[in-house]
Amino acid sequence: MSFSLAQDDYYLISQAVFNSLGQQILSSLPNLDSIFFRPLGMQAYFYLMARLFWTTAWKYRIIAILVHGINSILVYKISQKIIKSGAVFVWLMYLISPWQFTAIGWIVNISYLTGTMFAFLSILSALKKRFILSILFFAVGMLTNELVAVVPLLMILLRFANKRRLTIPIFIILGLYGTIRLKFPSASTGDYGFKIGLNVIQNIRWLLLWTLGWPETYKDQFISFININKEFLSVFPGETFIFAVTSLVVLMVFLQSAKNGRLMFLGISWFIVALSPVIFFSNHISPHYAAIASVGLYLIIAEALSWLPAKLKVFFIAIWIIQFIAALKINLATHWWTRHALEAGRLTKIIKNKYPSLPPDKNLLLEVNNQREVNLVLAGDNAVKLIYTDRDAKLIVTQESSLIPNFP
Repeated sequence: MSFSLAQDDYYLISQAVFNSLGQQILSSLPNLDSIFFRPLGMQAYFYLMARLFWTTAWKYRIIAILVHGINSILVYKISQKIIKSGAVFVWLMYLISPWQFTAIGWIVNISYLTGTMFAFLSILSALKKRFILSILFFAVGMLTNELVAVVPLLMILLRFANKRRLTIPIFIILGLYGTIRLKFPSASTGDYGFKIGLNVIQNIRWLLLWTLGWPETYKDQFISFININKEFLSVFPGETFIFAVTSLVVLMVFLQSAKNGRLMFLGISWFIVALSPVIFFSNHISPHYAAIASVGLYLIIAEALSWLPAKLKVFFIAIWIIQFIAALKINLATHWWTRHALEAGRLTKIIKNKYPSLPPDKNLLLEVNNQREVNLVLAGDNAVKLIYTDRDAKLIVTQESSLIPNFP
């Protein structure tokens, strides 16, 4: 909670603070400066929150935690409609799965939480046969985060294909969204470019491990498909053992559900379908992409758990909680986001001490030995614009002294 803003946090809040409402609305359209179209999830959200919280990072994170809590409750209610028993296990696994670390901590990712909330509200409303409400939530969700686009396919999996007064409006909305994306030019995709190859298998693999509780850091520590960097393993041997044991336990429980072919098909299909917008990315994958998809696997695991004796249920709950604590420890110690947030906090303190007030020429000089990283964590000039509440403030970073250590 004490981590500073970092990177795109500064950019989005700066845009929200210095833009008028009209400019903020226009900037929400797909454009050459962005590959995203999230007018409610980014521009509208930060326009409101910046005026409430300014740059107080922990307040933004409180909102993120509250939204994630709501999502966990919605997952519980959806699970009650799909499986006979075990919904409480789906709730627990979803609530404390480590994939949500950067979704909550990195403020810019709030749309993955709010978008997921509207996706779940749409699905739950459909399950309750409140189709108009379901359509409304889907429309709002599509303007919040593009991952909500998978909801129509999830509706089909949930056997709503013949409910035309639900599916036809939803697919029309999806078509209009696609038309807008095609109509307006957007930035080149870069790491978000689509590719069909080994990357798809690798992306599914990582999202599966993250759904099962492995921290994101392990993505850079696997030397081969199963071999982990020995140096990293020597630092976190106990934690790695916990993740391996938990995954083995989950696999054994998962296989117990094989006799329920319908649920097995639904859960696996849900997982793959919900990941369909991201598994083809050529060089970019993140744990919070599992926000909707993870529910599919948790449904399978949870119903199998409900058949087990009470002692085994308690054992599973205990090991899942222990795993979450271990993952949190590793994320806080090694995750690139925590390093960047800590460095951003340190750099802003240096700048404030050096320049108690903005100089007349509005230029602030900072001497570092890693110019590129400093520009990254402070989002160019955006951090100093917010510090001095002046859109003309300019940070001049020169690579001369050893004031700032190199990033690992």
